[in-house]
Amino acid sequence: CIAQAVGLSATSSTRQSPPDHGARLGPRSKMGEHRSPCSKALCALLLLAAGACASRVEPRAELRTSPWDAAARSFDRLRARAQLSGDGGAVPRAQRCFMVNGWHWHNLLVQLHLDRLQQALESEPPPSGPAVQHAWAHLWTFSAVALEGTEGGLFFPWLAKELPPACAPAVHRLAALSAAEQVRGAALAARVKSLDRDDVPLERGKATSLARSCAELRMALTAKHAHALALAVPLVAAHLTAAEQAAFNQRVLSSLGIGAARLHLVGMHEVVEATDRARAAGSGGVRGWAFVQSLGVGPSLSSKSGGGLVGFGVDGCDQRTVFRARIPWVARSLIPRWRRLYAKRAGPLLCEC
Repeated sequence: CIAQAVGLSATSSTRQSPPDHGARLGPRSKMGEHRSPCSKALCALLLLAAGACASRVEPRAELRTSPWDAAARSFDRLRARAQLSGDGGAVPRAQRCFMVNGWHWHNLLVQLHLDRLQQALESEPPPSGPAVQHAWAHLWTFSAVALEGTEGGLFFPWLAKELPPACAPAVHRLAALSAAEQVRGAALAARVKSLDRDDVPLERGKATSLARSCAELRMALTAKHAHALALAVPLVAAHLTAAEQAAFNQRVLSSLGIGAARLHLVGMHEVVEATDRARAAGSGGVRGWAFVQSLGVGPSLSSKSGGGLVGFGVDGCDQRTVFRARIPWVARSLIPRWRRLYAKRAGPLLCEC
């Protein structure tokens, strides 16, 4: 503000002066008159403002992106909720549902694993460098990268293609949020990779710094996930039939491959069980309850129509029931067998199998 105000004054007072920087910086102006005390004061203010701007720490690129604009996110959610509660949408209200629960559970799984790794780093004694690297290899290199591939390569393009054109800017904001969290995760991955490979506990300062970074990354993932749920769930339910959503789920499974899909399925089952246990126990000190409360997926994602609750399997209902309804019996029956491989890949810091 100071720079703008002074800039206006400086522009009006020097409009007739030639663009000679040496003359302007000299002790006298072109007319040979001394500067007034007011001009000197304005120059001092300009120098102070310039120094403050130069010393200010530039915010990270992922935090300066337009998707974090609160007004834009609120507008996106209001528009999506209007599609749910109004008459807009090609799917009749009585037939609306949300079946892309695998994407939802996969997001929760990455957040839960970050929460567990953070708690392990805050414990005494801290884990060793190799243990953290083993957990990170599954948490990020395997799980989170696969989630980003699903979102960036399938989910967001699917939304952009199938939803009305007016929703395109909101989908673009979601894609930008997903890319920003990948940048943050890549930076943390470089730090984990540089840890000592000695099988001894990490230094307390280093473990605390990593735990703080895990918490920041989890909060970024949670913010993106909550915004994506508030936007995508009502719009998908209003514009895409159950058959179209089921076909998309098959595309995701095909892209993951059988070997990776079974490990992701065991992880999704684990997060479903952990979420329901925490919700059933309330806030009675159960591990993971703060994580469940931070998800931001409350009853606002449902709407009453004709006396019936339009549920989507993400708004506080029994996740076990939804899991049984969405996952075929054959795949569910093989989860105990696949869990042994999952426990070996995830490691003791992440898996409570």
